[in-house]
Amino acid sequence: MANTGYQRSKTLTVTKTKGGIVSGYPKTYNIQDAFGDYDWYLPSYNELLQIYTNLYLESIGDFGIHIYLSSTQNATNEAKAYNFQLGLASNPSKTSSYYVRPVRHFTSSTVFSLGDFGQAGYIFYIDPLGGGSYKYYEAAKVNLEVQKTWGLTTNNIVGTSSDIGTGAANTALIVAVETGKAANYCSELGYPPLNDTEFAQLSTANYNARLAAFYDYVSEIEGTDIEEVTTNEARIENTTNCPVPPTPTYSDWYLTNPTEYAAMFTELKAYGLADLPGSGDGFATIYWTNYDDGGTGNVYLYWESGTWGFADNIANSTSLPARPVRTFVFNTSVVEYNVRDLMASGCYIFLKEDLGSGNYRYYECAPSDAGPNSYPAIETDCINYEI
Repeated sequence: MANTGYQRSKTLTVTKTKGGIVSGYPKTYNIQDAFGDYDWYLPSYNELLQIYTNLYLESIGDFGIHIYLSSTQNATNEAKAYNFQLGLASNPSKTSSYYVRPVRHFTSSTVFSLGDFGQAGYIFYIDPLGGGSYKYYEAAKVNLEVQKTWGLTTNNIVGTSSDIGTGAANTALIVAVETGKAANYCSELGYPPLNDTEFAQLSTANYNARLAAFYDYVSEIEGTDIEEVTTNEARIENTTNCPVPPTPTYSDWYLTNPTEYAAMFTELKAYGLADLPGSGDGFATIYWTNYDDGGTGNVYLYWESGTWGFADNIANSTSLPARPVRTFVFNTSVVEYNVRDLMASGCYIFLKEDLGSGNYRYYECAPSDAGPNSYPAIETDCINYEI
């Protein structure tokens, strides 16, 4: 999601045109409109299971095939989490980084169903209170943009529970001890309207999480996805219905080298990501790389098993696939990504290179192969790759 030039801004101005300015526009939204005094928190383990069952399995809420943290401690050095891809419980180390989906609850006599959009997120659990009143649990529309750790393995957080309805109390117990962890980031989303000083002090990751949710909030009202932002203005042109913008396209793909393939398979294939080939896929487990020693058939290849070597029995005329790669650089003042993050284009980050001064070069692989083709024709296929 583009956010260049929109750093630390509290407002988004939406202009809709159709042969001129449409009545009622431009509109200006404030980032606090999307959060108000909402009390976000890290869900308890059983609340997380309800999210998995009632949202993820129903394809609601844009959840990835990730491991998500709960606010429930499993042991002094472990948290409780859930693997949404495999549908299995997980007890990771508190110092391991995983995905986070903030939640909150509210009471209302309005009748919602599971999966409905409530006040600020998707309803994943309903507790009837009697007298026509219901307590609704809702999950934010987006993950926190940066994966977070649960806490320190030396801090025993006594009193956390797995039960539904205990996530907020668990979060309070955690934030009383930990700083800069998953629960803290969820809790920060629940700040009441911020003054300028408080707003400026938001961490980069938390600001980006707010910004992503802010875009979704405005998109919900406007009936379109707010994707491209210049300074603090979003322009929706030539339509009343505001269609979803096309998937981003890039022109800087290239045929990668063996070292980058190694990182790709270690960080993505091992986690079942990016649709990389596996054992039993036959010849497709061999990829062309950009290494050529100049011989007629002596081109380095990369193998699915995790080893690469000199393949003198494969002629350059052999038709093989390749996985295109591109890189980009961002400063942490703009946004910070982690390995295995899924980008809006459908590409996964597989390598993160620290350039210093808060700058990182990110390597992302295309969501599908180029080719198959001979070498070096496959290089052109990679350069011309389109999502």
